[in-house]
Amino acid sequence: MVHISQQESERSLVFGLIRRPGEDVDEALERFATLPQAIEPEDIADPQLRKLYEVIMDNAFHDLATSSRLASQATGIDEFEISEAAADVDLAAIPVYAQAVGYHSRRRQIDGAARDITDIAQKEKPDRALDRMQERLSDVSLGAERERISTLLAQSDAGRAALQARQNSMRGGEIRVTFPIPDMNELLPYLLPGQMVLITGQTKVGKSSFASQLFDYNVRRGMRGLYFHFEDTPEVMDLRRIARLMTAYGTNGVTLRQLLGEVLNDRQQEMVEEVRRSIATWGDLGKEIYCAGWSMEKVVRIWLRECTKARVMGDPVRFVVVDYLNKAELHPKKLKNYGLFAARGRDAELVKRTAEATGAIAFLVQQEGIDGNPYETKQSAQKSQAWVSLVRERLDTYALDLEGKVIVKNANMGKTGSIRVAFDPTWMSWRQTKNHR
Repeated sequence: MVHISQQESERSLVFGLIRRPGEDVDEALERFATLPQAIEPEDIADPQLRKLYEVIMDNAFHDLATSSRLASQATGIDEFEISEAAADVDLAAIPVYAQAVGYHSRRRQIDGAARDITDIAQKEKPDRALDRMQERLSDVSLGAERERISTLLAQSDAGRAALQARQNSMRGGEIRVTFPIPDMNELLPYLLPGQMVLITGQTKVGKSSFASQLFDYNVRRGMRGLYFHFEDTPEVMDLRRIARLMTAYGTNGVTLRQLLGEVLNDRQQEMVEEVRRSIATWGDLGKEIYCAGWSMEKVVRIWLRECTKARVMGDPVRFVVVDYLNKAELHPKKLKNYGLFAARGRDAELVKRTAEATGAIAFLVQQEGIDGNPYETKQSAQKSQAWVSLVRERLDTYALDLEGKVIVKNANMGKTGSIRVAFDPTWMSWRQTKNHR
């Protein structure tokens, strides 16, 4: 399956991530976004290359591209040797080298397990041997190899097992990512890991309110999630959340306008503290990351890092919200090479690939034109499993009607249709209306 040797794949991958002389930092860091799978340092067998890869990864997490000089200082490898090796790498083939490194790493795991199992079979008593063998096999992480099942029969068996596991999980009351608008869960009944949902709407329709309400709803139900927001500061996000949860107090709750611009009385301050205590019970399941001025490549690097940390802790990230695509910084070179629409399309593709690599459900927020026609959304919609459009009509006063529709279209795993909803600017929240269809 893989015709690249372990030594060549590791050497080409590691040196291919080195920043070349005169190369822009962002351009060098973009190569991390092309990796089809997460490569950990332990996947690299050569100790010297593993150490160099650790340096490169650590620098990338801090938005630093590793030059040959920096690599030489950190590892002791001759700077000229690093420069020459980096110059020889075909950068377009880096994804292939990454796949080869992953393949050889899995092969080493399997070979090591096979040797240990043989040793166990020879030395242990039969009743103890089977348990020890199972324990040893459970340590083998096949990772991406499961995605390379080559026969239709094997694919069918794997699909049958996954479906059965999902059915059993649902019967057992599984908590899964859902929408706070009830009827949306009828149109999109089951979002699968690695899928991407596009959420669009015209300016000021309430896209961010919808996305943050979706985020809070699932975090409160026990789902671990990430929220990358390009526009609202952490303080504004915090006040929006408090206002949204004030609906529990009915009309007596503290509105967002009051939180932003009025002196609160004792009772109002007490209500705010009660809401904060309620939010504290969610623990660290929801992490918001303010990323104004970031490129999508930087978002992806932090996304991968957070998912790796969560996986190590045994509680993987289940969903990620990116709010929103139009605000992501575009490198001038990317704009020059692809143009605005295609560059946004590449960013959407990057979000989709990262969702697939991490097994998280991605909700990508994007803007539509004022007249309701898609703006920069065509390529994103083509890459999504579902497209959710928020629609509110513009009134003669130039304000938007508070009532509107959520339209589910281009759904690959459910039904299409529309649901009548209303947006409440007092509490910055969406709700389904009684006349919902």
